[in-house]
Amino acid sequence: MKKFLLSLVFLAAFWNTASADDLVTRDVAQLPAMARTLLQKHFKEHKVSYIKIDKEFFDTEYKAVLTNGYEVEFDEEGNWTEIDCKKGVVPPVLIPTAVKEYLLKNFPGDTVEKIKRTKRRVEVELNAGFELEFDKNGKLVDFDD
Repeated sequence: MKKFLLSLVFLAAFWNTASADDLVTRDVAQLPAMARTLLQKHFKEHKVSYIKIDKEFFDTEYKAVLTNGYEVEFDEEGNWTEIDCKKGVVPPVLIPTAVKEYLLKNFPGDTVEKIKRTKRRVEVELNAGFELEFDKNGKLVDFDD
């Protein structure tokens, strides 16, 4: 039992040390090409304040913070995973078509301030304070007011 507990302590210490490979930079060239393209195309009026690169065992995540406070997170390939426009508007072209159509039909006049995308879900926060969650096909699965 002592060996088992000691092994767990060692593993936890190793895990913390190995996952502490965060890097903060202002060098936009550190981002994957797709991420740089997205920022240049959809957020060109705002400069990058800093980039946080979070290296884990099997993947790398990037977070670009813009000078106006917007935050855009990317996976290691440069696909956006989260866009937080802090009371601003997520560019509509970045919202999946089925989600955008649902929002236009059911929440006309509201804008998306934050969007998060995983392999199975898309979560949006609207300026009116509503939070909606959609499956990968754009079907509403959860609503929170």
